[in-house]
Amino acid sequence: MNHSLDHRTIVIVEGRSISTFRLRKALEKDGAAVCVTSKAEAAVALHQAKPDAVVIDFSLASDCEDLCAELEREAVTYMYCSSPNRQQDYSAQVSAAQDVAAALAEVVNHYEATMPGLPNSGREIDPELYAI
Repeated sequence: MNHSLDHRTIVIVEGRSISTFRLRKALEKDGAAVCVTSKAEAAVALHQAKPDAVVIDFSLASDCEDLCAELEREAVTYMYCSSPNRQQDYSAQVSAAQDVAAALAEVVNHYEATMPGLPNSGREIDPELYAI
């Protein structure tokens, strides 16, 4: 079992499309502590959880400019995600959630390896490299 997110805290901002249950389980299986929150409560959750990364439901993309600006100010990496989608069957959701966890671990751990002790860039994860 790969625990590439050990000792990492991930916040999921849920909307209407991603299956936060499956994503949370995949991230926890990979070793992360996970907080699931709504957009309305995201600012409070960010200050309480002090996350290493944030996953934002893609359905909220047009409503999260302020949240993303705050993440950038706080140097927290974030990604928009539309997978695992609630309309997928069980096995597709599980597989998609594992893919998201792996991509997130790659990015978060890349920053730690290249800039130990420094916060990450606080930018959106490049969708060309990590299309989920």
